[in-house]
Amino acid sequence: MFKTEKLKFDQALKEAQAREKAVENARNSSKAWDPKSNTLAEVYKILANEEKTKLRQKKSQINSKQGEFKCYRCNRSNHKTSECRFKNVKCNGCGKQGHIQAVCQSKPVNYIGEQSQAEDATSCQYSSKDEMTTTKHLFYHEDFFAIRAESKKTNATERADPEFLDVKLNDKLIAMEIDTGTYYSVISENFKERYFPNHRTETTNAILRGYDERVFKISGELRNIVVTLFNETRQLSCYVMSGTGPPLIGRQWLMALGCWPLSRLLNKMNDNKILKMNESNI
Repeated sequence: MFKTEKLKFDQALKEAQAREKAVENARNSSKAWDPKSNTLAEVYKILANEEKTKLRQKKSQINSKQGEFKCYRCNRSNHKTSECRFKNVKCNGCGKQGHIQAVCQSKPVNYIGEQSQAEDATSCQYSSKDEMTTTKHLFYHEDFFAIRAESKKTNATERADPEFLDVKLNDKLIAMEIDTGTYYSVISENFKERYFPNHRTETTNAILRGYDERVFKISGELRNIVVTLFNETRQLSCYVMSGTGPPLIGRQWLMALGCWPLSRLLNKMNDNKILKMNESNI
């Protein structure tokens, strides 16, 4: 600049300001694309978020066209996400609010397996009182609490022997152990072959989990069994499992037969005892 001949002050000032501006622009540009700077990371983050948003929108459009739009809170397609009844519940899988455990993406295993659980957990047909609680009760359907203690020395006064119900299964009187810790009713393969050798065992994709989350192997499902208890008759299904354990009647059958909650079962058992006593006195 100082080598320019006959340089005037105004011209020199403009030249200096222009060069200063150019240096400042170059510095800002270098900073914006410096890999160590936060600015570049923010640029990448914005671009990534925009790409994800476009992908979600495209997927939603495709699902909508195919009639398969599903609420991410409960995995159902019969309502808008903003209207989902589970938007205020807390997930039992990750503890976050706004979705149920069956669709939780924070856990490697989704607790979906039984048809009835999937229907109950995603139907969104609960009352406002239910909305205020967590969905923990929804996942009791798959629980199968198989806990048995073995001891050589047992104080007889502390024993709590199992209770049995005389249940008719296809007109065969069977003593079934009451198991309120499981939702489903279960019989063993040995029991099935002994009492229902000709009843077809259907395949099932149901999943039963123990107290420690261990998955139990299910051999199949017996469907359309005519079950009678306390003069109530229903067509029900039960699962067949390996082993030689006793037949268990769970909450699902008890509910279907009018014996659940537990107070109803106790009342019916008491009425049945009184009826038998009266019949014996006749």
